[in-house]
Amino acid sequence: YVYGNHTLDLTSLRGELLSVPLNKTESEYFMFTPCQNTAKCTRQSISAMAYIFDFDTSKCLGAVAEWDNGQTQPIYLPEAQLWQLTYSNGESCSGILGKPTVFNLEFICDESASSPQILQAQAISECVYEMIIASILACA
Repeated sequence: YVYGNHTLDLTSLRGELLSVPLNKTESEYFMFTPCQNTAKCTRQSISAMAYIFDFDTSKCLGAVAEWDNGQTQPIYLPEAQLWQLTYSNGESCSGILGKPTVFNLEFICDESASSPQILQAQAISECVYEMIIASILACA
């Protein structure tokens, strides 16, 4: 992705799995595999790049977002040195009939983060999830 003289290239993260406990739970984790769909979520047979996984049951609890081969374009906010992407293609939300789950993703410039660091991952409202990642990749 390019914005003026700023570039966000996440291809080096392809194949990596980033994970963090979801809302400080013991067994549910928010999983993210940049630039690829790796999880098969059983409820709707969706392949997902962002999903909720329960380690107690070894099951995907829900597909939060699918990788769309770069169709979702980020917005760059130069004053904050961050890239925002919003994916609205997760599995249908049970609370809002027929609406897909939304995934708001932010990459923040951090020159010291040679590998991506998840700063925050949470459900911010029903069927809307957010993940904030610090990375040197957002600084180019």
